Amino acid sequence: DYVFFSHVASLASLRMTIMQPGRYALQLGQTDADRIEISSCDVASAFCQSNKFTDGVKRFLKVHSPIDGIWRYYRQYKPLYGAKSAPKRWNETFVQWITTPIAEGGPGFVRGKNEPSLFRRERTESHGALLLCLYVDDLLLAGPRAAQDEFYELLRGRFKCKEVKWLTPTTPLTHLGMQISVDDEFTYLSMQTYIRNMATILHLEASAPMAVPFIGNITDLKEISKEKKEWHSTALGMLGWVSSTVRLDVRHCHSRIAQFTATPCQG
Repeated sequence: DYVFFSHVASLASLRMTIMQPGRYALQLGQTDADRIEISSCDVASAFCQSNKFTDGVKRFLKVHSPIDGIWRYYRQYKPLYGAKSAPKRWNETFVQWITTPIAEGGPGFVRGKNEPSLFRRERTESHGALLLCLYVDDLLLAGPRAAQDEFYELLRGRFKCKEVKWLTPTTPLTHLGMQISVDDEFTYLSMQTYIRNMATILHLEASAPMAVPFIGNITDLKEISKEKKEWHSTALGMLGWVSSTVRLDVRHCHSRIAQFTATPCQG
C-alpha cells in the first residue's frame, strides 16, 4: 500500500525557469539588487539525508566485510540508494522543509499545483521573490542575489550541499547536461559539451558532421551484432536526453529509431 511515484520537474518547466521573459527588465522602483539571477546547487547524497522512517517497521542491513570476512548486521533508520522508496522519501523530505513557513524558520515557499516540482515565494517587505525548480536533488534557483544567498544559508543549515554555481556573462552554468550562458541581452541553451562527450563515448570523434533528413520508412531490417546492439542502446539513450533537453530538432528522429529498441536493425 505504498505509492512509490516521485515527481520530478518536466524539462519544459526547467527551460521556462531558465528562459523567463523580462528577466533582464527592471520594474518601476527596482534597482540592480532586484535583478533576477540564476544559480544551481546539488544536495549531496540526498537520499541518505531523508527523514527517518516513521512507519514503525524495523529494518536491518547486513554487510559482508571484505577485510575480515565477517557478516555484520545494522539497524537502518533512513533510506539508502537502491531502495524503491528512496526517491519518494527524499522528495517528501524536501517538500516538507521548503514549504515550512518563514515564521517557523523555514524558507516559506509554496508548491505548484499543476507542476509539483516548482516552488515559488512571493516578494515581501523582508524577503525577495524566488522560483525553484527541483529535479530529484538538483536545484535551479531564480531570483535576486540577496534572496538567494539567504535561501542557501537555510538550505545548508538543513542539508549537506555541494558548491553553489552562479550564471554570469563570463561563467556559463551547466545544469543536467545543459550549458546555460548569458550576455547583456539574451539567455542561451546549448548541449555542446554533452554532445562532445557523447561523441567520445560512442567513438565518433573522427566522423565528419552530417545532416541526414529522416525521410521515409526504415526498411533494412537486417539483424545486427550483439556489440552493435549495445552501442545502439547507449547511443539511443544519450540521443533521448539531448532531444528532451534542448535539441528538439532531433526529437522526431529519436522517436522513429526508438520504435526498434527491442530489435535494433541495420536500418
